[in-house]
Amino acid sequence: MITRVPFIAFCIAILASGFVFSDTRDQKAWIACEMGIDCTSIEIGCWQWKPVNKNYIDEMKAAYPPNCDKSFPAGPQPTSSCVNHSCINNPYTGQFWKRLEPRQASKLIDNRIDECLTEAAIKINRTSFERDGYGAYIKQVGDFIEKNPSVADKSLDEIISSQISCKDVKNKDKEIKEKWSKSNKQGNNH
Repeated sequence: MITRVPFIAFCIAILASGFVFSDTRDQKAWIACEMGIDCTSIEIGCWQWKPVNKNYIDEMKAAYPPNCDKSFPAGPQPTSSCVNHSCINNPYTGQFWKRLEPRQASKLIDNRIDECLTEAAIKINRTSFERDGYGAYIKQVGDFIEKNPSVADKSLDEIISSQISCKDVKNKDKEIKEKWSKSNKQGNNH
């Protein structure tokens, strides 16, 4: 009985503060649009932007308060569009590459790696791949964008897919596994 009292008090305090849990109908209205100029995006968390109709920014902010410290900025605000009467965030383009936070760039690379390895039904050791694989891919994509200003308006997902072949990802996975296997064998011999 005693453990229930604090929980009940907590619930009453939440309701008294005016905090209301919105239902999905409210959220659908928050992203509904007629034209692209109706839309924008707001920061909702670690490296995340949420599309919203400009008339519902306050409601969206109240429902999704940022949950990261200032040391984890969301990166550049994406542009937004109205597609099928819903606001969406447009994908980042080549011009955003240098403005992305390191974690965002890694996430885009990670998406491509997952795509390749899922296709090949390969599971990877994330820690070793992050340590030995991502840096080279981030540099490869960055160098390509820097040397090819014509890709400034091209989707980063497209650019990354064009620069990181699935064959290379599979070979990198094999190389990393061999390296770590040798390292573990040498460590066991000492």
